[in-house]
Order: sequence, then structure tokens, then C-alpha cells
Amino acid sequence: DLDVSDATFSTRFHENYNNIGNSSGTTNINLTTGNNFRINRTGNITITITNAPSGPRSMGFTLVLEDGQPGATVSWPASIQWANGAAPTLTTGGKDILVFYTYDGGTTYYGFLSANNIS
Repeated sequence: DLDVSDATFSTRFHENYNNIGNSSGTTNINLTTGNNFRINRTGNITITITNAPSGPRSMGFTLVLEDGQPGATVSWPASIQWANGAAPTLTTGGKDILVFYTYDGGTTYYGFLSANNIS
């Protein structure tokens, strides 16, 4: 029997990485496949996010977004609320790291630019 009435802590912690790789067009971030993702834009992309855990469970994930086609645009889901009220300006021809968080089953995501122009 497993008693989960008290806090349980793990001495080991890992996150799952999913390299989506080169992408253009509609690009899906499937949250059942990881919580760390990499996308290399080879053209304009439209991001979709699927399979967030249902509330009241929360989930955060990190996205490394590379611009393999300098100037390729990103269209984000309307469900993302950005820090300062606007999607960040991404690095042209570079690499940016973004962090997202949801606690309501993906109805709303909170998005933050963690670092830009990583080299």
C-alpha cells in the first residue's frame, strides 16, 4: 500500500526533452512528450500546444526556439498571456529560451522570455 497523505520528495528529479527539430508551418508542442522542447524554425511557424494536464494540476515547460531561417515569424496561440502584455521580440538568426506555465488545463498559459540571443 502507498500512503500519500503526507508530502513525498524525490531524491532524483529529471525533465523530459523533446527535440521537435526543423519546423515550418503548424508546429505542435505536445505536453505528454516532455516539458523541455527545441524547435528550429526553417520557415514561418504557427505554434499549437496540446495535452496540458487538467486542473488543478499545473505544468511548466521550457522552449528553446532557434531561427534557422533568419526572420522566420512565430504565431502564438491566443491562450498565452505574455509578460508585459505582448509576445516578445525574438532574435533574428539566433536562439531564444521561453518559459510557459499553466494551471487550468491549458485554457491559459503564462509566457515569459527567459533569455534571448543565446550564443
